[in-house]
Amino acid sequence: MKNKLKLNFWIDVLMMLFMMAIGGIGFLIKYVLVPGSKRWEIYKDNVELFFLGMDRHQWGSIHLVLGFILLGLLLLHIILHWGQIKCMYQREITGKAMRFVLFLLFIIACLLFLLFPALISVDVVPIGQGEGRQSIHGTTQGYPRSQAKSTVPIAQDEVQDEAEETHEKEHKDEHENEHDIYVTGQMTLRQVSNTYNIPIHELKEVLGLPNGISPNENLGRLRRRYDFRMSDVSHAIAEYHKKAEQE
Repeated sequence: MKNKLKLNFWIDVLMMLFMMAIGGIGFLIKYVLVPGSKRWEIYKDNVELFFLGMDRHQWGSIHLVLGFILLGLLLLHIILHWGQIKCMYQREITGKAMRFVLFLLFIIACLLFLLFPALISVDVVPIGQGEGRQSIHGTTQGYPRSQAKSTVPIAQDEVQDEAEETHEKEHKDEHENEHDIYVTGQMTLRQVSNTYNIPIHELKEVLGLPNGISPNENLGRLRRRYDFRMSDVSHAIAEYHKKAEQE
């Protein structure tokens, strides 16, 4: 009995710590490591925000892991207190049939809250010409270029991305060493690295990207900030493998 009480105490302590950590990281992601549009509003420039060497997406992954750990601790807490919970439930709900129905509904509700992302279908809204992410939400906020320090609307940049990618796809066979390489603005540095077997630091060096840039950044977003073309990425991959073959 004494050991059980001690175990319950430490479980409660851990649950409290993890709940506070989850709340704190949530505030960090929401109000400190803000997304791109908010970064421009606050810092008046294109900047990347890191805390302890990690960006908001990496902290989001930690947030998820801590949530799973807290869920496990909560289940353990319920198991250790099952006798007390069962006794109180029977005392509060006297009818046996009613207890069964309410318990079944409670379990179904818990499963739905936990698993609903796997059960839903999202709304896929195409972005047409002259539209951007901000226009979908009824705003026209611009997105700046870091090189020229000028404000270029998101819609214009995205149309330019689409046109550039279409042009490169139609003409990618013109270069013998790059005919089987096709990258898009939706791909991240990590995806390009894994797909074409080129180190991320090599991509950053060739494209003139800071070392602190997250590997999870999309090429389209980086292209607008650091003024390179998608063909530069394809060329960098081809040149890297050409050098590797020569060595």
